[in-house]
Amino acid sequence: LESINNAIALDPENKSYLLLRSEFNLSSDNSYEALNDLEHIYELDKKDTSILRSIIDLKIYLKDFDSAKENIKELLEIENDNSENYYKSALLEIRTGNNRDAMTLLDKAINLKPDYKEAILRKGIIEFWESNYEEAVKQFDEYLKLDPEDSSVRVYKAHCLLNSNKINEAAEELSNIDEKYRSKE
Repeated sequence: LESINNAIALDPENKSYLLLRSEFNLSSDNSYEALNDLEHIYELDKKDTSILRSIIDLKIYLKDFDSAKENIKELLEIENDNSENYYKSALLEIRTGNNRDAMTLLDKAINLKPDYKEAILRKGIIEFWESNYEEAVKQFDEYLKLDPEDSSVRVYKAHCLLNSNKINEAAEELSNIDEKYRSKE
């Protein structure tokens, strides 16, 4: 660390040195020092969205959700055509209890990337949490078109069907899981 600090003292705007120190601080569990370096790097180059994403991830890790939301807004202003940015923003909204806002952001992610299975799954899970079982089943069906082998989603779907009093459909869904496991034996 001393040699990195000496190099930074000689060239305080060298992004490579700052990034190296940030990585060292992260590996040493000095997250706030790492964040300071990342923010300094971003101030030097406001177009570097990879650094901005790292700042957002670190702020989420540090549970600084309000500040992370501000950075995500900034990221979306720079790159409003990136489905992953909307997905990351949706996850942050979920972590802060704003499921309806998250749904809007997930819709934007899916509009940009219609086969974004993680976003489709997350929508289904939110509908599941909110007891909107029919909507959840629709999302799980969309997801299963993209990943038909995911048995955990089939369990979620069966649970929704049971809660919608669709016992036979739930049993069929669960038997599909059982058949897949038997065929692997």
